[in-house]
Amino acid sequence: MKNKPLAQWTYGEFQEHLVQHVMNHLEKNEITSPLIYFPLVNEKVETFLFAHWQEAWDQCSQLTWEEWRNDNCYKIFEDEVINDTLKEAQLMDMRGPEPVEERELI
Repeated sequence: MKNKPLAQWTYGEFQEHLVQHVMNHLEKNEITSPLIYFPLVNEKVETFLFAHWQEAWDQCSQLTWEEWRNDNCYKIFEDEVINDTLKEAQLMDMRGPEPVEERELI
């Protein structure tokens, strides 16, 4: 699939590939349990696709995945999704889990 032009991918295949790509970055950066961030990653990818469909897909649909990653089309994705997600995940890891309040049982 990576050798096919993006024009031959479905929207869902492209979205899934983008989500997996970000999750791989989280894993490489040794972020604690990257699966915790799946909902955040999925939301960021969807938002990116809605906001930048023209730049990310239409103008680059003739490219393969690897060509797309080396093109300016990828730069917006890298800045708005990958880098932002890594920053947020690192901040959340530094803060640690939110404390749980104890409550009295009646």
